[in-house]
Amino acid sequence: MKPIRVLGIGPGHPDYLLPITKRIIRECEVLVGGDRQIMVRDEMDDQEVIPFSLPLENMMEKIRAAAQTRQVGVLVSGDAGYYSLLAALRRFFSPDELDVYPGISSMQYMFARLGLPWCEAELGSLHGRSWNWMEIVRERKLVGMLTDKKQSPTWIAKRLMEEGIQDCWMAVGENLSYVDEKIEKLRPEEARRREFETLSVVVIGYE
Repeated sequence: MKPIRVLGIGPGHPDYLLPITKRIIRECEVLVGGDRQIMVRDEMDDQEVIPFSLPLENMMEKIRAAAQTRQVGVLVSGDAGYYSLLAALRRFFSPDELDVYPGISSMQYMFARLGLPWCEAELGSLHGRSWNWMEIVRERKLVGMLTDKKQSPTWIAKRLMEEGIQDCWMAVGENLSYVDEKIEKLRPEEARRREFETLSVVVIGYE
């Protein structure tokens, strides 16, 4: 079996795809990913595609079968080690069967665009999971989080208002790295009346 290459493709725009990742994608005979991930390959490439839309166990079976004789690359958004499919892959494959390459995460990108160091920030995800982020905000710390459709920037703003936390700011990043990128710095009072893209990045802090 050939090692399965797990490739972080960055926040989305091809400019943020690392050169080594571009090279490895060209070398792969089979790619695993959703529509957005597969778009990073060159137009001339015609690898077989295993879609993310498959049930997880079915997808893992197809990956294992393909990797017996062919080079498989699993394309994950952002950094491979930051809330990606890597955790699920490790449940089905041993560490020796996985060859992981990093990418630029959307969180890393967001902090860079804000001009803020993120070494002391508390980071987490509300994308399909719960996280006790409110306690961290109460301690007046810098917090970065990934959002989803339910736990959206609007929902976060409403929760802050319900808890009486109004003196902080929220930076909301939408479509990061794309031409329609939008980053706004708002107070919770403003953000709770707005609608944002489903998969946004939120940073909360105090001035």
